[in-house]
Amino acid sequence: MLGLALALSALAMSPQEAVSAAVARAPMLDVADARVLEAEARLHEVRGGMYPTLSIRGSMVAQNLVEVDMTEKIDLPFEIDSEPITVQPGLQLQVGASLFQPIVAPQAWLGRDAAKAAVGVAEAERDADAVRIARRTLEAWHQAALAHAILDDARRTEELATRLAEKGDALLRLGAVSEADVLPFRRAVASARATTALAEEAVVTADGVLRTLTGLDGVADVPTVPGAPLPVEELIASMQRPDVVAAEQRAAAAEDRVGVERAGLYPTMGLTADAGTLTPPGDFLEPITWRVGLGANIPIFQGGRVGARVDGAAAVAQQAEAGERVVREAAEIEIRMAHGALASALATLVEQEEAVRLARDTTAAAERRVDQGGGTLLDLQQAQLEQYGAEFRLTRARSEAAMAADLLALAVKGSL
Repeated sequence: MLGLALALSALAMSPQEAVSAAVARAPMLDVADARVLEAEARLHEVRGGMYPTLSIRGSMVAQNLVEVDMTEKIDLPFEIDSEPITVQPGLQLQVGASLFQPIVAPQAWLGRDAAKAAVGVAEAERDADAVRIARRTLEAWHQAALAHAILDDARRTEELATRLAEKGDALLRLGAVSEADVLPFRRAVASARATTALAEEAVVTADGVLRTLTGLDGVADVPTVPGAPLPVEELIASMQRPDVVAAEQRAAAAEDRVGVERAGLYPTMGLTADAGTLTPPGDFLEPITWRVGLGANIPIFQGGRVGARVDGAAAVAQQAEAGERVVREAAEIEIRMAHGALASALATLVEQEEAVRLARDTTAAAERRVDQGGGTLLDLQQAQLEQYGAEFRLTRARSEAAMAADLLALAVKGSL
C-alpha cells in the first residue's frame, strides 16, 4: 500500500505542468505558429524591396554578312573617301548586367513597419490561443482533482456508514434495538457503495479527458486553497492579457497600413546602372557599354485609386480600434467576474469548513450517546447524513475556490 501511495505521489500533476504539456502539444498552436511564419516571410519580402536588385542577361546572336556604305545613305554636297562598314557573319554572345537601388521609397519603408506589426499581431494571437488552451486544460485539471476528492469522500463515507451499520448490528445482537432500527444503516451502506462506484466512473472520465489534453499519465494533484485576492482595480491595472495585446497590435498595424496606402501619392527615386558587352565586338562598337542614371517617379493622377485604398485602410483601422476597445472591455468584465467568483468561493469555503466541523462534532456526540445507551440510532443516522452532505459540500467549495483563483490569474495575466 505504501508503494502504491508513493507511486501515485510521484505521478501527481500540478496545474502548471498540465497547462505546459497541453500547450506544447496542442494542434491549435501549430496553426498559430504557421501564421507567425507567414507573417515573418511577408516581412522578409517587404524588406527585400529596399535592397538593391541585380540581374544578368545574355543572348546568342547569329547574323549574315552586312555591308553599309555611308556615302550612299547620306546625301552630301561633296564627295568623301569612305570604306563601307562591314558586319561580319557568325555567332556573337551578348552579355549585360543591370543594377537598381531604391533611394526614396516611402511605400517600402512604411510597408516594412506594417509587416513588423503584422508579425507582432500573429505572435500575440498565438499567445491568446495558448491562453484558451490553458483555460480548457485548467478546467479539466480541476474537474479531475474534484473527481478524485469526491471519490475520497465517498470512500470515507462508505467506511463511516459501514462502521455505524456494524455498531447497529452489534446492538441488535445484544437486543438493544430492533431489526427495523438497523435497516436504515444497512441502506446507508448500500447507498454509499453506489456513490463510490459512481465516483470511480467519474474519475476514469475526468482523468481520460486530462490525459487527452496533456498527453501525461499522471493524476491531478491536490489543489491549493487560495488566499484573498488583491483589490479588483489593482488587478485590472496590472492586466497583461495576450488577447488585449493582440487587439492593440491589430489596431497599430491597421494604422500603419493607412500610411502605406497614402505613400502611393509620394514620389519615388532610384539609381540604375547598366553595362553590357558583345563578343566578338563589332567594328563600330566599344567592347563594353555602360550607363548610370537617377530616376524619379512623381504621381500626378491615378484615377482616385490611391485615395480609395487610403479610405479603405482607414475604415479597417477604425474597425480595429473599436475592436480593441471591445476586447479590453470584455477583459475587464471577465476580471471583475472572476474576482467576484473567487471572493464568493472563499466565503463559501469558510462557511463549509465550519459546517463540517460542527457536523463531525454532532456525529461524534450522537455516537457517544448511543454507546452510553442514552441516544437513539435515528439521531445518529440523522447526524451521519448531515455530515455526509457537509463533507461533500466542503470538497466542492475547496475545488471551486482553487479553480476560481487559477481562472482569475489567467484572466489578469494570461498565465498561472
